[in-house]
Amino acid sequence: MTTIPATSSYSTYYPTVSSVASSTASASSTGSSTSSAATNVTLSDAALAAINQSDFSTVVTQTRAALDALLINDTKPADADLSSLDRRQLFAISSNAQGKFSADEQTAAKT
Repeated sequence: MTTIPATSSYSTYYPTVSSVASSTASASSTGSSTSSAATNVTLSDAALAAINQSDFSTVVTQTRAALDALLINDTKPADADLSSLDRRQLFAISSNAQGKFSADEQTAAKT
C-alpha cells in the first residue's frame, strides 16, 4: 500500500482536513449562510461487518491454529471436518497463504 503524506504536492489539489476545517470556521465566523461541513453517514449491517473483518495475515494465523486443533490425534487432513471453517479460511489453506499449509491440507480445503 502506498501512503502519501499531507505535505506532498497533492495537497494543492486535494485540501487537507485542517484546511477544510479552517475554511469552514472562517465561513461560519463571518456570518455566512454556509451549512456545516459535517456529514452523517449511516452504514448498513453488511458495511459494518466488512469494516470489522480482520486482515488476511490474521486470518492465516487463526486458520493455522484452527486447523492444528482439527488435526489432533494424528487425524489426516482428508479425514478432518473442515465445515467449521469459513470461506476466507478455506481460501487461505487452499492457496497455501504464507507457506503455512501442506499439500494434503491444500487438497482437503479445495474439496
